[in-house]
Parts: sequence; C-alpha cells; structure tokens
Amino acid sequence: MRRAGHAVFAFALVLGCGCSDETPAAKPADAAAGAAGTSGNGGSGGWAWDSASPSGGTGAAASGGGPNCPPLGLPKEVPAGFLEYTGYSCSCPFYVPGPSAEPLPPVQWEPCPQPGPANSSCKRMMTPWTTSNGAVRTFPQFWYDSKLKRGRLQFARLRVDSVSNTVRHSVVADVDGPILSAVVEVGLGCVLGDAGIEGDRYLFNAISEALGTEGFIGGKIGEAPDFAYRQPLQQYDHTTWRMTGEWVIRWKSGLHGRRWGATDEVSVYAPSQDIEGLAPHNVVGVGPDVFFRVGGGVSSGVMVWNEDNGSKPLVRYPGDTTRAAANLGTDGTDLVWTYGEGPVPETATWTRSVFTAPHSTDPDTVASTARRLRSDPGTFMVTGFAVGCGYAARQFYQANAEGNSANLLIVRLSDGVSWIVEMPPTSEAALFATALGFTCEEVFTRAQFPDESVTIVRIRLDSLGPGMPPD
Repeated sequence: MRRAGHAVFAFALVLGCGCSDETPAAKPADAAAGAAGTSGNGGSGGWAWDSASPSGGTGAAASGGGPNCPPLGLPKEVPAGFLEYTGYSCSCPFYVPGPSAEPLPPVQWEPCPQPGPANSSCKRMMTPWTTSNGAVRTFPQFWYDSKLKRGRLQFARLRVDSVSNTVRHSVVADVDGPILSAVVEVGLGCVLGDAGIEGDRYLFNAISEALGTEGFIGGKIGEAPDFAYRQPLQQYDHTTWRMTGEWVIRWKSGLHGRRWGATDEVSVYAPSQDIEGLAPHNVVGVGPDVFFRVGGGVSSGVMVWNEDNGSKPLVRYPGDTTRAAANLGTDGTDLVWTYGEGPVPETATWTRSVFTAPHSTDPDTVASTARRLRSDPGTFMVTGFAVGCGYAARQFYQANAEGNSANLLIVRLSDGVSWIVEMPPTSEAALFATALGFTCEEVFTRAQFPDESVTIVRIRLDSLGPGMPPD
C-alpha cells in the first residue's frame, strides 16, 4: 500500500562542504566486527556469522564508542536476533544481525506504473516495508562486481512501519534479492546515509544533530562495521563522505583521504593550492584513483588524485574560458565525461559533447585516446555519468510541447549509439533522477512516480531498440 505524494523526497541528511576541527579516528577492535550477514550465501538471503559480539570496539577516547559502553537494552523495534553495535559512539547505538537473526526481507521488483517510462521491461523496487512516502533514501549507491557478475545496491528502507518509533534499515543488497549487510537505526537521534560501495566494502555516513557529531561507519560486505570515525558537527556545514575500495574521502574545505582502517589523513586537494582556487565537486573513484570536478563561474575541469602522483589536472583548461569538462564517471575500465566549448559568459553554457577514453590517470594518455561519442543534451551537473559494461547514462531535462521532462540518456561507448528513455512532463510528478550504474544486461537509476517518492528502477538494455546514430 502506498500514499500519494508529488514532492521529491528530500532526506534530512544534508551534505555540504566547509571546515571544522577533527577528533582522532576510531577503529573498532576485531570484536566489533561481531555478527553479520555474509555474501557467500547470498542465493538464499541467509546470514552467516562469527562468534564475537558487535557491541565491542576500541575507538579513540574522543569517539565515545568501545567495549566499555553501558548496555542500553534493545528497543522493541529492533529485528529479532539483532545486536547492539556501539563502535561509533555509546550515545549512537546501531544494530546489526546476531547469530540467531533471521534474514531481512529480500529486494523485490514490480512493473513500473504509468505515468512513467514507456518501456515494458522497466521495474521499480517494491516498498512493502512502509505505507509512508519517502520509502527509499534519495542517495542510493551501486556497484557491479565484474568477477561475480552481480550488481549490488546500497540504500535505506525508510520508515519501516512501527507504532511508536521511526525505524530505518540501511542495507547492501544483491539487485536480485538477498540483503547482504544491514545496520538498523531506531529513532532520529543518529542517522546513517549512503556513502558508497565498491569491491567488498561499504560506507555509511553518520550524523547526529542532537549530539553535534558526524562521521562514518564502514566495513566489508557481509560483516558488521569494522571502521568508525566521529568528529564535531558544524551546523549548516556538514561533511560529505565518499569511498573507493582503498580510500575513505572526507569532502570538506577540500578533499582529504585515509586508507581503510587508518587513523592518519593525507591531503587530496586544497583549493588554496590550486592554480585557479576552484572548489571540488562530483567526487568519484575506483581503487587507488579519486576523480573530481573543480569549477566556479565559467571554469570547469576534471582532476585526478592517487597516492603515488598526488593531485593533477586530467581534463582541464586553466585560464581558457572557451573549453570545459564535467560530469566524469568511471567504472575502472572506461572514463566518460562532458566536454564543452564556447560558453556564453553570462550563463556559463557550452556546446556540449559526450567523450570517452580508457580509464587512466595520465592526462596525456586521456587526451590521445579520447573519442567524441555524440552531443550531450544535458548540462553540467553535481553528479556525473554512471558507467559500466561499455555503456554510460545520465539524467537530463528536456523541453517539449507539454513541458519539461526529466529523461534518461544511455550511450554505448563502442560506437556512440544512444537511447533516450522518456518520462512524462515533470508536472505529472514522474521523473528520472541520478543514474546509478549498469550490469551487462540492465541500467539502474533513481526515479519518481506520482504514487511514490524517489525509488530505484531497472531497465533491460535489450529492450531499448536500435537506438539513435551519433550526431
């Protein structure tokens, strides 16, 4: 059962960039890993366990978490068999599966309703856990495991129905059903947000307005968190956290990175040391490499950082306001971005094209291998292309006789053939939002329907038809 609602659900976790002092990092002890579901039995959706309790954790003194937290007792809304996890903070207990916990209900899909995309293969995530709007967090993450040939989603089941309290399940799931990792929150005191999945790891940002703290918890998929960090929260100036399989990135007054489990940070990018002093945007990464856009006014370009070579321009034109680059995405195999030429200075608009190159951190290699695929109908956005299995996708707004529509552009990287999956006018409260990623059979994206706040949809690539030749 669903409630009607026409506004895009805006989750209360506001992300931002700014500056504040930090407290030391906290890394829970191995005992904190405790009990959790593993991906090894993902076909059945069951949990597998080790013998330790997740209530432990050493943590730095400033973090407040650790084995000495007094037991608070489990709220009745916590699923049966879940145990308290206090590796982040004694004052912010979360709950993870214990040895006797039953699997959480798997992901289920249903045909996309109308008004919606005119594609018979379109399916949206069902939300049987709630009768409220805002059933799926607005910033889900996606990762395609090319070795296992499986897609994975990170998202939250919001407002799991409870008579007396607000309950949220922050999960990592196989796109075809089983929940692989889960952290449960009860009440609004401490809230998790989706910060990323890659390889065998996941990261959730954590925030408590009431306690004035923010940070993250993370771990291996199929296990409870084993890495936690907390710092003071500045009102209206929250930190954004991102991750790769090797790094946790703190995005606040520049970019800072720490290896998984490490207490020390390194500088990734500082605007004060940049030739144009530009702020970073759109942080994405794979493995050792972190990519980000820098921009302001009519300047926009793509940077890259890794520990060996530091931060450097990848596709960027300092001092040249007739060229720009943005919207970069990568899956570790291909880079895709938007290239712009000849802006109108008053509006910072360019003639835009979709470009691709093999994944590289060397600007000369990217320049020599870059290929134009087609024109880009969208603008420079705060999120980039989703890339995977030889395809790229992004949301864009398209004007037509009936009004603006928020549509989905899909481009095949081998030849520039493309498809536009259309939505009805946004006035009908149906739209595509950020593209999430690809398996080699489907594209996954966020979307909104009139009877549902933002949720997740999947569309088969073989249902798209012959496509449009490159222009």
